[in-house]
Amino acid sequence: MANIISSKVEVLPPTYVPPMHERPLASVPIVKEIPVIDLGEDRTVVARQLVKALEEYGFFQVTNHGVLEDLMDEAMEMYEEFFNLPVEEKENYANAAKTLYTSNPKHYNSKDHKYWKEVLEHNCNIGGQDKKTWPSNPPKYREVIGAYSTEVRKLSMIIFDLVSKGLGLEARYFGKEHKQKMIVHQFPVCPDPSSTLGMDGHCDPNLITIYQQKVYGLQILKNEEWIGVEPLPHAFVFNFGLPIMITGVVPGPCTWVSRVSLRALNDWDYNNFKDPNP
Repeated sequence: MANIISSKVEVLPPTYVPPMHERPLASVPIVKEIPVIDLGEDRTVVARQLVKALEEYGFFQVTNHGVLEDLMDEAMEMYEEFFNLPVEEKENYANAAKTLYTSNPKHYNSKDHKYWKEVLEHNCNIGGQDKKTWPSNPPKYREVIGAYSTEVRKLSMIIFDLVSKGLGLEARYFGKEHKQKMIVHQFPVCPDPSSTLGMDGHCDPNLITIYQQKVYGLQILKNEEWIGVEPLPHAFVFNFGLPIMITGVVPGPCTWVSRVSLRALNDWDYNNFKDPNP
């Protein structure tokens, strides 16, 4: 695999330059209006706030979520160490069956263009059976990311229960056994960032996406305008995706991620879906 990104090229290769109509036309403002919800408050109050945020945005940030800040920092450090490994070592995972590393992801809307980023993704399902497929270097990767993914799963279940409560649904309406995947995007220094994309606009197809932002980069589409999500230290950003939109309960927004580090995706078994309004 030709790892152009890790080669620190001085001129942007044509395959990374999408047509003008696919690039952002203007800068996107960072706004403070995205709901920030304190999970330490009364559960009934929080449940109402979550549903209101989903109705208006489909996105919200949470604080006082219970995941240790040190663990969040360690997880970021593990990923940074991975992406700083020699190209040859990273590419050992390029064709692995259950762990995927790539330095030239294809543009969603084009067969000819690629995103300017590196990606690492792997399953993080309950029980730890996926760990043997994870990178063995950095040496603490499996230990730290194992602990981190467990805590993120716990947090997702708390959010599911609160949303169920806010919608007047039965407890555990969204079930217990969700599939979970970790996807990490690394956006290296680019010789011409105005001419390429790290990712374009899209709608997440999974039940929820949980973001940990270290720097600004996450943008969402609201009322036909893109707005930037302000990164709050040690907060998590939640995006409820298309499965919730299908129920007719809340909207499913589109996202544009130009520079985001970490995503945890939780998916749902659609066979267990029960229409709350038959």
